[in-house]
Amino acid sequence: MIQRNLRWFFAVMFLAALLAGRALAAGPCDRVVSYFLYPYQGSSVRQHEWRVFDPLKRTDRLFLAMPGFFNDVRWDTTYTTAFFSSGDSLYRVEWKFGAKPELIGRLPRLQDSQGWWFNRDSSCWQVAAMSAVGSRDTASSWWCRVWQSNKEITSWRVVRSDSVPCEDGDCGDWPWSQEPWARRAPVVMLEDAAQEASVDQWLDRASPFDTATVTLAGRKGEDGWRFVPSQTSPRHGVAFRLMYSNDIVVSPPFLFVDLDRKTKSLIVPLGQEEGWTTSLLSAHCDLLLLPGWDGKPCLLDPTTGRVVFSQSWNSQGAVWVPSPRHP
Repeated sequence: MIQRNLRWFFAVMFLAALLAGRALAAGPCDRVVSYFLYPYQGSSVRQHEWRVFDPLKRTDRLFLAMPGFFNDVRWDTTYTTAFFSSGDSLYRVEWKFGAKPELIGRLPRLQDSQGWWFNRDSSCWQVAAMSAVGSRDTASSWWCRVWQSNKEITSWRVVRSDSVPCEDGDCGDWPWSQEPWARRAPVVMLEDAAQEASVDQWLDRASPFDTATVTLAGRKGEDGWRFVPSQTSPRHGVAFRLMYSNDIVVSPPFLFVDLDRKTKSLIVPLGQEEGWTTSLLSAHCDLLLLPGWDGKPCLLDPTTGRVVFSQSWNSQGAVWVPSPRHP
């Protein structure tokens, strides 16, 4: 009896060690996909939703719902708190499931806004605007203004107003980012989180691709089809059309490619509609996130091409971020 129990004990311990080893080999998954859904006539979505998909648990959860759009979304650098505006209202919310948004204050309504931020030097919120002096296309100078809130964020006043000349290709760029009286507290903007999916980040790994023979071919530096290999399975990857213009852009259709089997298949959720975007893909948790063109993000298994998660056209802003804390 003792020997039988010991055999069961060691069998269970071996199985537990094996499973633990596999989990360790797979590596921790410390990221989720943050994205937004917006309502349209006839849809089941009644409010604007900020949602989070957990690739480890395969769960899609509502983080926050609001009557209006989530604009200018950002996190503090520790991902403890998120900030956003909706209409003319400025909010903060703990990056934690179940958290409720807190109204910071009302923003002034400005034309040609350059956004809002917190200025540590004054311990106040600030908003900026910049407009061309004369025609935007031929302007040689721009009129810039900075508004600052009081401590209670109940009123705003102009703290700086001046014309700024154009300088060596900087015409129309905000000029006062490094000035103490208009310096922005460090944050992670939604655009910052999306940067890792930029096609620019993948050009060094992209190879010319022949869709007819499903092989790598041709010369770099030209418009046309490209193949980006998966980091975990280099003989599999995504093919796309590349074009060099003012920006380097890509276009649907996006194809999942198996170079060994010489097969290619349409990544269906992304569709085949014509359009160009600067976003390609980003990789975490052994998955590929394709933000898509005009919404329709999807998560792809890079070894099989299986779509793990996707959303419809009324979605936007899909990025990898650290998971919200749990209550």
